[in-house]
Formats: sequence, structure tokens, C-alpha cells
Amino acid sequence: MSKFNEIAAKLHRKVDVELLSRVKIMNVQETLNYLMDKKCSISRYGDGEFKLMVDEQSLRFQPYSDELRNKLIDTMKNRPDDLLICVPHAFNNVYEYNDRAQQFWKNWRWFHLPEVVQKLREYCGSNYQFGNTLITRPYIDYRGSKNAEMVFPLLKKIWDGREILIVEGAETRLGIGNDLFDNAKSIKRILAPNKNAFSVYDKLITAVKENYSGELILLALGPTATVLAGDLCREGMQAIDVGHVDIEYEWFLSKTEDKIQIKGKYVNEVLVDSEIPECMDKKYVSEILAEVKAE
Repeated sequence: MSKFNEIAAKLHRKVDVELLSRVKIMNVQETLNYLMDKKCSISRYGDGEFKLMVDEQSLRFQPYSDELRNKLIDTMKNRPDDLLICVPHAFNNVYEYNDRAQQFWKNWRWFHLPEVVQKLREYCGSNYQFGNTLITRPYIDYRGSKNAEMVFPLLKKIWDGREILIVEGAETRLGIGNDLFDNAKSIKRILAPNKNAFSVYDKLITAVKENYSGELILLALGPTATVLAGDLCREGMQAIDVGHVDIEYEWFLSKTEDKIQIKGKYVNEVLVDSEIPECMDKKYVSEILAEVKAE
């Protein structure tokens, strides 16, 4: 290591210590225990949400807009008491992750962490106890499957015996082809566009209100889910942003070490040329109550 790189690394570590000592983040198990105990709603902020909120840059599946950025800030800043804001535990350390994930988060922290931590303190205060965003991403970024083997049974307890309303992308198909939601009492679905779901945000809220009858709401819509969880929580509904939980479960079941395409499902982190075929599963089709399409 050159003298310059050595000095830079020391400065980086110093900045990490000074900043991260002011951010309190639960680990995965603490977050899940909190969720089950409080029966709260959850908004998850990952690198994509911070890219929109802080860098003001588009994602591949969600274009940037000032309205979305402001909604992301408002959800965090003016959160209801029963909404838990989650951020990556990688802000604190990366040592439990595999080499690929460690390198990603080390690079991300180097370029983004000081500004993001400043925003977290500004919007939530220095004493706020954040949840862990990676509760629904327990497999692909970790070493081995031990973490996933602990987390997925805990996740399943959240909807055990409950009626659930899934709000997801049109080709996301949470739980189709696996047993992730087999212990739920019933499933209803509202579909939205796979890309730029925020463009139909008002219609989504209307569709949820028209079809809601006390269910646990599970959201899988990227940054749109982050802000939708907050708005639904304000309406007295328990809404959990579950993100990639189904794809992580599929990867876990397949024992893959790489992010791979899952047959019949949209995986935004895997580029494929072929179109995803229509799902003709009778049970899945019968669960769809509404589809909100882009104009």
C-alpha cells in the first residue's frame, strides 16, 4: 500500500468511527423481533433510495423525480410513531458479508456515507433507533446460508395465519412457485408497473383503500414501496416494504452464489433479453383484485 493510500485509509476509518458512532441500527434479529412485538409498519431505505434522495439520480427501474425525492424525505422526517425506518446495517460494518458485498459497501461508504449520515441525523435525530433494511435480503450478500436459515422462519412468523394484501410489480409474483406464504390465511394482490411504479402512485393508494379490509399489507415496488408504507401507515394500516424477499428466498432455495434470473419472475438486478411469460397459475390469477397500469 502506498503512503497516500495508507493515509487515505486511516482518514476513512476515522470518518467512519466519528459518523457511525452517531447512527444506531438494530441487527436483523432485533429488527424482526421489534416488528413482531410492535406490529409496526416498515419503510426500507437502501442504496437505491439514497441515490434518489441524496444524489438525485435515476435507478434503472425508477426514474428520478423531485416529487419522489421529497416523498422519501418526508416519509423519514415526518414518520408516524408506528413506522420503523430501516437503513443498511452495512453502515456500521461489512464483515458478515461475502467478498462481493463487502467491496460494494466499502466503495459506497467511501463516496456516500458522510452525506447520508448527515441527512439521517437531520431527518431522524441522532438518537433514533433504525431498523435493518436487510431483513428481507438475508441470503445473497452473506457468507453461506446460516443467516438465511435463521431469518426466513422469523419472516414467515410475521404473516403466519394472517390475511395478506400484496402490492407488487406485475411480474414480481411473490410466493408463486415456492412456499414463502403458504402459512398465510389468505392472499389478495394488487399489481402495478414493474418500472416507474411511482408514476401511478395516487392510483395505487386508491386501489389499496378500495380493496383493504384489515389485511397485513406487503409491498414490493422499489422506492415506491418505501413511501407507500408510510402513507398507508398514516391511514392506520400495517404495511411492510418487503422488497426482494421472494427473490432472495428463491436464490436461497437454489443455493446459488450469484444473482440469477428466476423463471417466470421479474428480477431487476439481472438483465435478460427475453420477455417474462404470462403467469397462468389459477390460484395466482384468482388472487388479483386490481391492476394499476401506467397511462
